[in-house]
Parts: sequence; C-alpha cells; structure tokens
Amino acid sequence: MIFGQAFGKNKINIERISQKKYGKKITKKLLNKTGPEKLYICNKKENTLTLSNKAWKNLTKKNLNNIQNLFYVTETPIKQFPGNGFLFASKNKLNENIQIFDINSGCTGFVDALILALSNKKKSIIICSETYSKANKNFNRSVSTLFSDGASAVILDPKNYKLIDSSFGFKRDTYDDLKCNLNSEIFMDGKKVFNFVSSEVYPALIRMLKKNKTIKFDRIYLHQGSKFVVNFLKNKLKSFSSHIPTNIERTGNLVSATLPILISQDLRKKPLKNKEILVLCGFGVGLAYSFAIIEINK
Repeated sequence: MIFGQAFGKNKINIERISQKKYGKKITKKLLNKTGPEKLYICNKKENTLTLSNKAWKNLTKKNLNNIQNLFYVTETPIKQFPGNGFLFASKNKLNENIQIFDINSGCTGFVDALILALSNKKKSIIICSETYSKANKNFNRSVSTLFSDGASAVILDPKNYKLIDSSFGFKRDTYDDLKCNLNSEIFMDGKKVFNFVSSEVYPALIRMLKKNKTIKFDRIYLHQGSKFVVNFLKNKLKSFSSHIPTNIERTGNLVSATLPILISQDLRKKPLKNKEILVLCGFGVGLAYSFAIIEINK
C-alpha cells in the first residue's frame, strides 16, 4: 500500500494560543484530552482540491493501468456541486471512462471507500481530503484544538487485498453531536461523542473481533479521534493486537484522511508482510462507525 499525503501549509501552535485564551492550567488539561500541541491549517489559497492534488503528486509509483473507479471522500468540498471527484479527475487528466464516486463522509470515509473498492473488485483511486478550518473561524476548545487540514491519495489494487469481514453502524438522533450547518461553524459535544465511542463503537468492534477469534490480528488502525479516545480504545484492545500505532499528537485529527495517513506513516517504519491481517476502525461524524478486517496478499 503506497500513499501520498499533504498537509495545510500553516502550522499553528495550539498550546500557545490556548494558554493565551484559557491559561496554563486549563490548557494542560485540554491537551491531555485532545493531544496535539500543533496543528496543520490551510492558508487562504488552499482547499480540499489543492490538498488532494498535492497528495496525488506526492504519490510515488503511480500505475494507472486498468483503474476503473475514483472514490473522493470529503465533507468540505469546494463547490456545492459538482463534487470534488470530477474536478480532481479533470485536473489530473484521469481516464474519461473512470467511474467517479463522491462520498460525503467524515471519519468513516476511508474505510467506507476501501470496502466499496474491494467489494466491486475494481482497481481504484481513493482520495480523502478535509479542511475543517474553513468552517471554524473562531477559536474554541473542542474543535480548534483537535482538527488538522490534510489529504491522502492511494491506488488500491483488489488483487493484493482480501476483505475478510466488515461492520457498520450509526446511532439515531446523534447527528447534532458533531455537525456543521450550512454557512455556520463546526460544533462538537465532546462528552456525547466519547459516550458514543464507549457505548457503541467499542462494543461493536469487540463483537467483530470475537466473531473472527480464530484470526491473529497483526495491526489495528484506529481513527485518531483524540488522545483520550485513542488511549481508551488502545488499552481495551491490547489483548487483540500488540501493534496499535498512534499519531494524534503529531498530526491532529485529519477526519477522513486520518486512517490512510496513519497507515502510511506506520508502513514507513514497519512494511507490510504477506498474509498480515489488518483491522481498520473509522468512527465519528454521524455518529457512525465503519470497520474492516483485511488480509494482505502480495
């Protein structure tokens, strides 16, 4: 699996801004929960399309033969319509016979696109790009201290991966717990989001892992919701895998681009081996979750 990635050009010091607004004591407690001291934020010329173009440019070894699908995942497109996928395909001169899927999905988006690509067994491009900062003009402790702007790009050949199992779900009437209304700012109720993780995401994930109890899980990749959420799940899942990497403190929460960038950074340190089993866990906006168990077939 080879990924290209890109981040917003401005790197802002969350710790310094928070201390100025809330003081050192509150900031220390805040960062212990959220994680990142610095975040990547777009400048005025950047958006989800420019970030995804940059991530695509940074993707090495591009083999475009027989690509049939483009999945473009974002909750922050640059137009109401058409979707970013059509703009991306034109800007990067992709084959005009490619089928384009624009997916308005947040933290589950990469897993959603991955499962679709593997299920229809067609070679695909998956783009994930988010710029939450565009809808967050005023600094607030729940959102401004957590979300980074970034994008990822990957070419997925279904011959190299086997989808063993997947699981999806959402909680009715929780859509306002993490939202952004039109022409408004992002709102997140951190307590309710964590309650969703502990009462819905974790039990559903355990059910899927126990259902496949004969399998040895080599790596578990968790959405980097926050330091508090990641530590909660990582401690709970230690018996299922010893390898559960994190990057929340280095990159922040990149929404749909979180998992592919986490995987990419992990693979640089520890390349995949044939027959390894990966567990991918996306959860967040909706409130929803998407899980996948994948076997590597090199």
